[in-house]
Amino acid sequence: MYTLYHSPGACSLAVKAALILTGAEFKTQLIDLSKGEHLSEEYKKIHPLSKVPALDTGEFILTEGMAMHLYLADQYPEAGLFPQSGRERAEAFRWMSYIYASVHPLFGLFFYPDRFSSNPDSTKAKAKELVFSHMAEVQKRLEKHDFLAGNSLSAADLYLTVQLHWALAISGDFLETHNTLAAFVKRIYDHPSVGVLYQEEFAR
Repeated sequence: MYTLYHSPGACSLAVKAALILTGAEFKTQLIDLSKGEHLSEEYKKIHPLSKVPALDTGEFILTEGMAMHLYLADQYPEAGLFPQSGRERAEAFRWMSYIYASVHPLFGLFFYPDRFSSNPDSTKAKAKELVFSHMAEVQKRLEKHDFLAGNSLSAADLYLTVQLHWALAISGDFLETHNTLAAFVKRIYDHPSVGVLYQEEFAR
């Protein structure tokens, strides 16, 4: 059985969704970031960098969300976390890498600007500008396709949906002003396996 160490509102949600799609047996262990549980010596034995998520596979502990998605995709190819071959597979990798490397870090700059700059207001404003700029690129992709890889859901979409949740924390009307992204979120909401999971998260 897998054990997913997670926190509400964190990108661990995408890994939880991936586990649901695999049909694998798993349990979750809540790590309350607001209480500093990720900084405990006990949790540092799980994740030395004090981050979530972490995934105990039963054989080893895996960190870094993208690595978890790739691992689960290999273990459960029938789940379709990534297309099996061809351009759609490449596009799934492309967009997931883009979101992990270019979009995700900007939210840290926005929510915790004091950690990165002596001019937090300027840092926060720039981070917001860049988030919206990158989301515009994502929107262009989704104007042509239902999902990032093409016509089928992939792990890249699971992760993007978390980022869209965070974008709402930056601007509450973000989806109202980005119709294509709003339609994408509705497709995720309507998914029979993971839709409710995301609806509950967005309702927080």
